[in-house]
Parts: sequence; structure tokens; C-alpha cells
Amino acid sequence: MIQVLEAIVNEYITSAEPVGSRVLTRRRGVQFSPATVRNVMSDLEELGLLTQPHTSAGRLPTDRGLRYFIDTILKIRRLTARERESIRAKYAQSVGASQDVLHETGRVISDLTRMTGIVLAPEIAAVELKHVEFVKLRGGRVLAVLVSANGLVDNRLLEVSFDLSDSDLERIGNFLNARYSNRSLAEISAAIEAERADLKSELADLATRAELLSKAAFEPRGKREMVVEGRNQILAHPEFAANERWREISSALERCDELARLIERTIDGRGIRIFIGAETEIAELEDLAIVFRGYGGRPATADEANALGFGVVGVIGPRRMDYARVVPLVDYTAELVEGFLGES
Repeated sequence: MIQVLEAIVNEYITSAEPVGSRVLTRRRGVQFSPATVRNVMSDLEELGLLTQPHTSAGRLPTDRGLRYFIDTILKIRRLTARERESIRAKYAQSVGASQDVLHETGRVISDLTRMTGIVLAPEIAAVELKHVEFVKLRGGRVLAVLVSANGLVDNRLLEVSFDLSDSDLERIGNFLNARYSNRSLAEISAAIEAERADLKSELADLATRAELLSKAAFEPRGKREMVVEGRNQILAHPEFAANERWREISSALERCDELARLIERTIDGRGIRIFIGAETEIAELEDLAIVFRGYGGRPATADEANALGFGVVGVIGPRRMDYARVVPLVDYTAELVEGFLGES
């Protein structure tokens, strides 16, 4: 049974078509007669591992069948030293030439896999802040530019009810950078609250406004950046090339909130996670699969419910993606972005 299921999944990955018994005996080396193979396929269908689109067609693996294949049969291919070096060079060239690490990482993983690349930024509140700068805008607004220790940038537009000159904003920024760099946003917010006397001593008449501005700038945000690159890569796969559902899929990829919530609920470290079809719980993505891995951050401790500070690198592609090839590419790219940000 396992031999037949493995052969069907591998043929489906290659052809994108329902698989018949004669294909398995002729092309996949299954050492049974076509009649025996058909019987086994019927048994697998009864178990919910295969489905038959219509009576005269071959079989396709169900989400459950693909899950069983991935969890018990799949053999992940190891990248060779030459492949790793080639990917590292491509990544360093692409990302090193750009300040936008997340978007470039998304493009790299999309190019490597020929699928849609996804990158979720680490939650900036959970990483150390390196630098903050305030820029005065029109209409009583201030732009707070937060740069984390690993090089990620978070731009926050603040509405303020008090006037601050450019020199005032520079003084406040210099004070915060000198005193609070290399601490998390939560730590900085708590420190400012506890050190009001020092704030008043250092900034005198600016102290109250500095405190209010800092609280607004360093407030933890529930939403973080989600990058989706290479949306049209999905169209290169035959099952989607002439499929009206592409509009629905494209719309779902434009709306990143659901996808980000799915990932945030399930990320627990640097291990690979795979969602197949309906497992995504996103109706528009039920024909697709998601493979992702966390980078950065740290696992949850015994006193914490969730892992902290993790970002994510991954891909979205057809359910029949070549998991043996895709998984190590996602895994290695996550290692590279982690190393790049760690060196920033």
C-alpha cells in the first residue's frame, strides 16, 4: 500500500494529472499487475488517502494522503555544498545590494522555488532597539523611525497634540538613543515610566512631551509586516494556468492578515511547518500548500505561552509541490536571513 501511495504522489508531483494503474506499473516501477494496483488504489481511496475526480480517471492524493506521505514517507533531499554556496552567493548579492531585507528575501526564495515567497518580519517589540529617529511632518504629525539591532526598520506615524521643532525632536532622539539602545520596546517603555525624574533633569521643559512622544513611538503593535513576492509564480503551474480561481487566490495573497495570523498561531521555533490545502483554514488557498520556517527569536520558556521574536520565511505553491526539494531550500534560506540580520 505504501509503495503504491508513494508512487502516486511522486507521479502527481511530476505530472499534475490523475494517476492510473498502468502509469504506475510502466513508469514508476510498481511490481504488481495493473489489476492488483487498482485494488490497492481502491483500498487507499476508502481510507481517504486518494480520490477519483470521475469514474474513468485515475486517482489523486487527498490532503490527508499528502499529509501521510509527508509525515511518514517523504525523504528530504540534502543540499550539496555546491548548492548551498550557490544559494548563499545569490542571497548575498541580492540582499546585500538592498536596504529592504524582507522583500529581497521574498524574491530570492520565490526565484529558488518558482513559487510565491512569503516573509513575516519578527515582532519588533520582542527584539532590541538600536536607534530611533523622529522626523517632523505637516499637520501635527511625527514619523518615528525605529531600527532594531538586527537591522529591521519600523516606520510609525504619530499624531501629536503638541508642537515640537526639528531641534526638539533631535534632542529627544539623542537622549533616547544614548540611554535606551539595546533594549526591547517593552523594556524602554517601562524604563521611561520609572525614570521620569531623569527625563526631566536631562530634557527640562521637553520632559513631558518627550515622555508622551516616546510612549506613542514605543507602543507594542499587534500587526507586523508581511511580505508576499512572486504572486504570478503560481500561474506557471499547469493546474492554475487557465484557472478562474487564480483571481480568488491572488485576492487572498493581497490580504495578508489571515495568512499572518495562521503563521503566528503556529510558529514555535525554527522547525519546518507545512500546511496542505484545507489545513490552512483559508478557503481561497485550499488548492495550495504552505511551507515555512522561523528565523531569529527564541522558543517559549516554561512560563510563557508563545515563542518570541520569530520571523518567518516560506513559500506558497501547489499542493503537489516537490516537498523533498522545497523544504531544504526554505530551511537554508531561513538560515541565511537569520545570519544576515544577526550580522547587521
